[in-house]
Parts: sequence; structure tokens; C-alpha cells
Amino acid sequence: MISALAISDKNRVKKRQAELDRLLESAIVKGSYTLFEAREKLKLQKRLEEMEKTAEETLRILEKRRQEMNYSGILDRTRMQSIEKTLEKHFQKGKSKHD
Repeated sequence: MISALAISDKNRVKKRQAELDRLLESAIVKGSYTLFEAREKLKLQKRLEEMEKTAEETLRILEKRRQEMNYSGILDRTRMQSIEKTLEKHFQKGKSKHD
């Protein structure tokens, strides 16, 4: 779910960048920026930078959680193996008492 959000953020960043590029190209073709175009360009650029930071932070969090889950999984497997060995020992002891 979180990785889907990160991918979605990246896609939005790409769309915003394309929108910014179209706006810039339009201004270049006209030969100059209007005040409105300049403001819009700045707003889009700031928003794009914010979205990129958010996407990068999301990916860092995802990587950290993935590593934590891997570590947790290793600990869980180790615990399960320990429990299985203990149960086997108890089973063997109980079996030998009944024989």
C-alpha cells in the first residue's frame, strides 16, 4: 500500500514536471513571461520540489520498514526454531517416561 503511494507520488511529480515544461515552453514561444506565467511557474516549481521531497522520504521510510521486517522475520524464525527444539525435547522426555 505504501509503495503504491510512493509510485503514485512519483507519477504526480512526472505530471507536474510535464506541466511545468509546457508552461515554460509556452512562455519561451511568446518571447517573454507574463507576470501570471512567472508566478505559476514558481508555484509549480515549489510544489514539484515538495512532492519530490515527499516521495524521497516515503521511499526512505519504506526501505527502513522493509529492513525492520526482514530483521523481525529472522528473529521470528529463530524463536520458532527454539520453541520447536524445546517442544521436541519435552516430547522426547515424555515419550521416554511412558515407554
